[in-house]
Amino acid sequence: TSQSDVLATALDLIGIDFSEIALRGVKAEKKVGSITEIPLERKSYDVVCALEVLEHLNEKDFEKAREELSRVSSKYILVSTPFEEDLELEFVKCRKCKTRYNASHHKRSFSESDIRNLFKKYGFECIDVKYISKRNEYLILSNIMKGYRKLRGIRNSDRAVCPVCGFKESYVKTKGG
Repeated sequence: TSQSDVLATALDLIGIDFSEIALRGVKAEKKVGSITEIPLERKSYDVVCALEVLEHLNEKDFEKAREELSRVSSKYILVSTPFEEDLELEFVKCRKCKTRYNASHHKRSFSESDIRNLFKKYGFECIDVKYISKRNEYLILSNIMKGYRKLRGIRNSDRAVCPVCGFKESYVKTKGG
């Protein structure tokens, strides 16, 4: 048995995702479910995690997710999100329906203050904020690059899937390319 199998058994872990495909790699117990309707009992886990999820949610689902994470956790909530992301820098335009959207489908950006207050109304206090990695900021170069990206305007979607019409650019690999 692998170390992760032993750890999953010892810790009573469960993985939840709306995608059965995403759950294929999970070694622990797993359930198909939604962050807006977590299929677990109230206060059933000491630690509940939402990793790279909250930035993708619309306002209604974001509020429901915070409520659900708070409902299921008896002690701690661990979240991971991009930090102070400039959403417009990654905007693309669908070639088919002309919708403008963030290529990663991010709908919100989080500051340290946002994270510290994320679950306050549900009785949780932020213990710490850790930065896994920060984007390098270079005094002059970073501002020039941001200005250039905004100046060039919205580019066409070349890899993203449109959230409105589902259009995705298809590429045909050519002999030399």
